[in-house]
Amino acid sequence: KQWYQRRVRGEPDWPVSKKAMKAQPSERIRELSRSKGLVEGFQGNRDVQWSVSKSAKQAVATRRIEELSGPIMRESMDHVQFNPDVFKVSEAAKKAKCSARTAELAQPIVKS
Repeated sequence: KQWYQRRVRGEPDWPVSKKAMKAQPSERIRELSRSKGLVEGFQGNRDVQWSVSKSAKQAVATRRIEELSGPIMRESMDHVQFNPDVFKVSEAAKKAKCSARTAELAQPIVKS
């Protein structure tokens, strides 16, 4: 048998001293253990099921709502033209020089 099958029901899972079992809490401990209670205006959990209003049952979606609710139709990757030069850097970009201000801003901040 496993340890949890051998133990007597109602006993703690680990040893507790007799003094700890007989201890009485102080007034402060009792005060801290009290629940705060519910806030004014608190409403309990709603039922899982509730009735649908008559106006919601009779509602008709507009043409725009129908359009937005449809799936996005994209071309499959088999039909899309892939441009292999898309990541090529132009010659003009390779020859570009940055301004003095841009170079100044690009310097790391030195913290002392």
